[in-house]
This record gives sequence, structure tokens and C-alpha cells, in this order.
Amino acid sequence: MTMLPTDGVVPSGVGVTGAAGLGRGERAPDMVLPSRDGTPTRYYAHAGGRPALLVLADEACVARLHALAGGLTAIGAAHLTVHVVGPPALVGHDVPFPLL
Repeated sequence: MTMLPTDGVVPSGVGVTGAAGLGRGERAPDMVLPSRDGTPTRYYAHAGGRPALLVLADEACVARLHALAGGLTAIGAAHLTVHVVGPPALVGHDVPFPLL
């Protein structure tokens, strides 16, 4: 997996490689992540079997998260569940998706 830069520029071809990533419609493995209060939380419990997008982000990604929310609204993707995984410092920001 390749981490995207947080300077606002995403070069072409950067991201998860085919070998490391999941194909469209492929089920992601369940994982246990600490919630904001430190409680171990299963991702499947939040995704609920619906189409989902798991976003790994940090504080520098807040503007991108808002752009993603606007883009999803524009294309009518209300059925898509989006969750964000990030450091505790992300909690103090106005993030448009649930934080895991």
C-alpha cells in the first residue's frame, strides 16, 4: 500500500496497487480498530453489510474529506457508508463522516 501525500496533490498512479488492494465489489476483511474512546470496535459492525468506503486520513486531509462528501452527494451515492480512520487529533475537526 502506498500512502497518498497530504499536500493536496495526488499524482497519477499513486494509491493502493492492484495486488495490495481490493477489487470493486470484493469484500474487505473484518478488522478491529479502537474507537475514539479506546473501545475495540469491529468494522463490520459499523458497515452493516452495505457498500462502504473506508478512508485512512490525518488532520491534513480534512478539506479532502469535505470534498469527498460533496462529490458523493453530487453523484447520488447516499447508499454508500463512509467511515474514517485517523489519529485522535482528527476528533477535534469537523469531519463529515463517522470516525472509527
